[in-house]
Amino acid sequence: IVANSLEGKTRQRWRWVTNQSITLSAILCLVLGVCGYLGFIGMTQGDVLNNFPIDSIQANGARVLLAITMFFTYPMESFVARHVLIMLVHNGDMDARGGFTLENESLVEQEELGEDDATVNTTISTGSVIEGGGVLCMNRRQTWTIMCYLVTLLPALVVNDIGPVLSLTGAVGGSCISYIGPGLVYLGVNGEEFLNKVGGWLDRWRRARGYTASSNNTAGVSEGDLPVEGNASLAIPQDVDKFSYESITS
Repeated sequence: IVANSLEGKTRQRWRWVTNQSITLSAILCLVLGVCGYLGFIGMTQGDVLNNFPIDSIQANGARVLLAITMFFTYPMESFVARHVLIMLVHNGDMDARGGFTLENESLVEQEELGEDDATVNTTISTGSVIEGGGVLCMNRRQTWTIMCYLVTLLPALVVNDIGPVLSLTGAVGGSCISYIGPGLVYLGVNGEEFLNKVGGWLDRWRRARGYTASSNNTAGVSEGDLPVEGNASLAIPQDVDKFSYESITS
């Protein structure tokens, strides 16, 4: 999402933007964290501004700056969340083009995949089309925006201390990024190779313990026990004394 909004999109420009932004953010967080902890040591709270008195001019100035930062940061975070929800629920159809009906759903998917012969029918009867795919007087974009806003606003109004919230999000997010994320990325890139390697390990483990490599009941079956080539429609002679291989294959 952010990469597509970059003017003059190139790999070098994206690398420069990410390196500069992450480096600057890391330096600012390090300075704030170290100075805040050295100032209050064991009494440091999750939000270091809570350690300052309410009537502190410096702390109130920092709170104002934090509010301004969140004023510009919050829409960006909501934008990412809304985009992900639209991709999961509506397959990326933000504007409900042609109405999200069974008749147009496959056509919208074809257009998003870039097929040339895909055209969305926008002249179908209004009885089968939901205006903009939203609720009440809002379209789909407005509906999901309001939902994301309320889902995040209501807990913020109820919770006074964001320390536990930061601890919970840090623990969950840090665990996912450190332990779950790399594994998912590896499976996404090398999934088939990984499964083949695990299958080889299991096969060698079963053979080392005397099990067969296949789960079928074919132990002890040799090539001579398999059916011979011939005409399966021929009847077996009733005279057992004259029964032979030639009578089947002839």
